[in-house]
Amino acid sequence: VPQPDIVWYKDAVPISPVKTPRYRVLAGGSLQVNGLLPDDTGMFQCFARNQAGEVQTNTYLAVTSIAPNITAGPSDSTVIDGMSVILHCETSGAPRPAITWQKGERVLASGSVQLPRFTLLESGSLLISPSHISDAGTYTCMASNSRGIDEASADLVVWARTRISNPPQDQSVIKGTKATMTCGVTHDPSVSV
Repeated sequence: VPQPDIVWYKDAVPISPVKTPRYRVLAGGSLQVNGLLPDDTGMFQCFARNQAGEVQTNTYLAVTSIAPNITAGPSDSTVIDGMSVILHCETSGAPRPAITWQKGERVLASGSVQLPRFTLLESGSLLISPSHISDAGTYTCMASNSRGIDEASADLVVWARTRISNPPQDQSVIKGTKATMTCGVTHDPSVSV
């Protein structure tokens, strides 16, 4: 008496719910930590103070495992055949999630599988180089660890490269007659030439 004020510290630094909204001091004085991260590991101290004095206690929080979370998944992309494209997949979790990329049921790249033209980057993203028309479809990034699985998907559209398929040929014609030069083009149906 009177009711003490409660102040929380992490690693001897006062906790500011304004600076770290994931940390919240509840009405009874307890500390709630939302969305645990590995950086939340540390020594937590609780100080209770009033005019009569002060008491404190502490505890150590070790965040050893966190379910995978795809923090930035792939987005729908369009590429011209023969060009390279990167489908992004950034993750968080502990232990660090293993990344697997699939197109339908087919595994394209993971820690143990790597098909030609498909490269699993250190960031977790997928590099397709060069792309083929047959690469069009839905791609899924799967992040997994001992705590669970998270996944995200995106569609890849591959446009056929515009090409001159029937170029003009050298020709000789009689003066005064008509000369016809050809220029046959193949292109993706979704673009006009």
